[in-house]
Amino acid sequence: MQAENRFLNPSRRTLLVSAGLGVVGVITAGTPKIARADGAITLPKRVADILEQNVGKGEYFFGALWMELPIIAESGLSVPVTLRVEAEMTEADHVRRMMVFAPENPEATIADYIMGPRAGKAEISTRLRMAKTQTIYAVALMANGQRWATSVPLQVTYGACVDEVDNFHAAEFLKRQRVRGLD
Repeated sequence: MQAENRFLNPSRRTLLVSAGLGVVGVITAGTPKIARADGAITLPKRVADILEQNVGKGEYFFGALWMELPIIAESGLSVPVTLRVEAEMTEADHVRRMMVFAPENPEATIADYIMGPRAGKAEISTRLRMAKTQTIYAVALMANGQRWATSVPLQVTYGACVDEVDNFHAAEFLKRQRVRGLD
């Protein structure tokens, strides 16, 4: 008796299982990526200068900070991002500050959060505005002096911060606006 090859003569069940696996593959390919690695990170000069001015000099390491965002953003107008730090959020072990940077944006610092032990959870979800395709950097400063950082490349199909308003059109727009109480 010869063994049956299901792929040469597929049954209805084989076709449904194959289609299901294909759907799972498509769904998992489009899920957001989580940045996670170990070791020191080299930040771009613009980001390093901002950090030096705001929090002082220091070395940043991969490790406890996770950043989750999509690989491709259809529009740079609203890109979801979640930052998470493995911390107990006690008085001795809590996140003091989390920052997100987009060095290619007109304004590089795009999110800055001050936290404390009463936050309860070291996790932030927000939406970012992106000018163009670039690498996004996130930094977490801990109460015990540790500095965590991570980066994720993000491809933006349509940028959001690229339109500049000329002075003439801005002045005309403001003239046409009604100010409440002055009508």
